[in-house]
Amino acid sequence: MSLISLPRALEILSQDEIVAIPTETVYGLAGRIDSPTALKKIFTVKKRPYFDPLIVHVHSIEDAKRLCLEWPEVYDILAKEFWPGPLTLVAKKNSRVHDLISSGLDTVAIRCPLHPLAQQILFSLKTPFAAPSANRFGKTSPTRWTHVETEFNGEIPIVDGGPCQVGLESTVVQWDFKNKTQLSILRPGVITATLLQKALLKHQIKVKIEKNTSHRSPGFLLQHYQPKWPLVIINKYNLIEKDKASILNQLNTHLPKPHFLSSKIDWIELELDHQPQIAARELYHQLHNLSSGKKAILYFLTKGRWQSPEWEGLVDRLSRAASLQYFEEEPQ
Repeated sequence: MSLISLPRALEILSQDEIVAIPTETVYGLAGRIDSPTALKKIFTVKKRPYFDPLIVHVHSIEDAKRLCLEWPEVYDILAKEFWPGPLTLVAKKNSRVHDLISSGLDTVAIRCPLHPLAQQILFSLKTPFAAPSANRFGKTSPTRWTHVETEFNGEIPIVDGGPCQVGLESTVVQWDFKNKTQLSILRPGVITATLLQKALLKHQIKVKIEKNTSHRSPGFLLQHYQPKWPLVIINKYNLIEKDKASILNQLNTHLPKPHFLSSKIDWIELELDHQPQIAARELYHQLHNLSSGKKAILYFLTKGRWQSPEWEGLVDRLSRAASLQYFEEEPQ
C-alpha cells in the first residue's frame, strides 16, 4: 500500500518528487511548478507526450495572476464565481511558468481546486503545483486512491482524500485576448456554457461562448480516458446477436492488436444514473470496476439521454473513451 500522510506528502513535494493527491475532479499527479525535475517526472511516470500541456493548480486568484501577463476582467468574474472549483482558465503566461508546463505555448492553464486537502497542500507549499490526472496517458482517470494504486502498482505515494465529488476533469475555457468578444470552451465539464453565461450576465458582460477544441487544453485527443477493455457506444435500445457480430468484426479490424476478441467474450453494460451529476461522478469508477475482471467488451446504450447541456462533459469523456461508436439506428 502506498498511502502516505499529508505531512509526508509535503516533504516529498519539497524534495522535487511527485505525489498523487485528491481533487474534487479526479486524483492528480502533483509536482511543484518551480521544480523542472518534478515536472519531468510527471511526464515520465505518466508516459505523457510533451505536447500535452499541464494544468497549474493555485491557492487563490492572486496566485493565478502572478503567473500571467494579462488577466482580463472576464477571468476575475469567472474565478470569483467558480473558484475554488472545476473551472480552468487559459491565460498568457509569464516567465514563472516553465515551458514543460505549457508545452512550449505562450499560454498556461490555471485552476483553483476545491478539495480541502489540495487546498491545504497549496497553502503549505507556498507555491502552485502542476497536477494532471494520476494515470497512464490516455487511460481512464482515477477518482479513488485505489485506482491510482492499481495503475502504478503501488509505486506512487498517494494521499487518500476519499471519492472525488465531481468525477470529471474541469471545464477549460479561454478568452479571446485579441478581439475580446468571445469565450471558447476548450474542454467541456460540469460548468456548462449556460452557467458561464449566467455568471457573466450578472455583471452586465455579454460575450459569445463557443466550443473550440484546442491543443492549449489537455484532453483534446480523439481517443483518451480509455479503459482496459474496449468500450462501445451503441445508439440503440437493445443489443442483438447481429449487432454483436458486427461490433466484434469492427473492433478486430481497427484495434491495435487485431483478432484478440472472440465471439465467446463477455459483454458488460455500462449503466449510468439518469442524473448527469451523479453519472459523471461515477463514470470513471465504473469503467475501472467493469474492466478489472476477465476480458470483456463494455458497451453503453445511449437511449437518447444525452442531448441536454448538462450531459456535454460526460458525453465528451465517453466518446473519447470509446474504441467504437455503433450508430446503426437513429434514437427515438
